[in-house]
Amino acid sequence: EEKRKKLGEERKEAKAKRDAMLAKIADAKAARRAKILADAAIAGKNATRMKFKKPAPNATAACDLAFAAMPSVNSSKVFCNATETSASSQRRRRILNTEYDVTIEVNPEEVNVTAAVTELQSEGITPTTTQVDPLVALASVDGVDSGDLTALETEVTGAAEVQAEVATIEDEVDSTESEVSDIESEAKDAEAEADELEAE
Repeated sequence: EEKRKKLGEERKEAKAKRDAMLAKIADAKAARRAKILADAAIAGKNATRMKFKKPAPNATAACDLAFAAMPSVNSSKVFCNATETSASSQRRRRILNTEYDVTIEVNPEEVNVTAAVTELQSEGITPTTTQVDPLVALASVDGVDSGDLTALETEVTGAAEVQAEVATIEDEVDSTESEVSDIESEAKDAEAEADELEAE
């Protein structure tokens, strides 16, 4: 219980560092990406990145269409970026829709990645999915102060260490409970055998 309390305190400190970092990011899109990545780091998870191609009238529409293909996903929990493919850039004057390279990043603590991928596939989209170290990715976000990132990383590392201690304790408790259960089962078997002997 004490370790769990400490974990909560560590994560609270990490969120405070995250908020201080986000407050300095002027661009709303960059701030959204930074928050998703920071939250994944605080939760001790890698972020998930999905990439695929999508034809659309413009970059904003490409992301909107991607969100529409994933109805189970709250778009406010997702970072999306779309850029023209080099081939589409050369052909865009001749066609109504341009093909975009769409990149989506999510915190798997908040988004069911398996469901999102299944929904995309049902719409004929086959995404390439990779795991991303959120702290490394944060370093590439415009507006993220390196000092703030270092402070966040320190808190995240501390929380991860406490989380590992909590997991170890839980494993030990589970093992002890299993041993106690085995002993109780053996005791019942022995009592049953004793009862049978008495009956004879």
